[in-house]
Amino acid sequence: MTTALFANPGQTVRLAVQVLDGYTSDRSDGYVPTVQSVYFPDQSRATGYPQNMSRIETGLYAHDIVLPTGSSALGTFTVSVFYQRPSSGQKVWELFTINVSRPFGNTSASPL
Repeated sequence: MTTALFANPGQTVRLAVQVLDGYTSDRSDGYVPTVQSVYFPDQSRATGYPQNMSRIETGLYAHDIVLPTGSSALGTFTVSVFYQRPSSGQKVWELFTINVSRPFGNTSASPL
């Protein structure tokens, strides 16, 4: 599954994942989702990953990504998350794209 998000340079983007039981489809703990990789718009890979997501409540996990500032942050970030469904062990990959643009379409020459 792919989720598209929209943001501005310098913002913090929160990714959220629900882990559903493999048989009942209820939210369930048992396997912590992991942010496997984060790619910048220039396709370079962010350091510090893989990293476990934080548990918010049963079966609900989140991870914050702080976007860089400046024109180098413009474009599409790609984030890959992996987990296994409790009970069934089914492997799940979720993909997030974070589309970053200037606020309000501002394209002036002022420094960011």
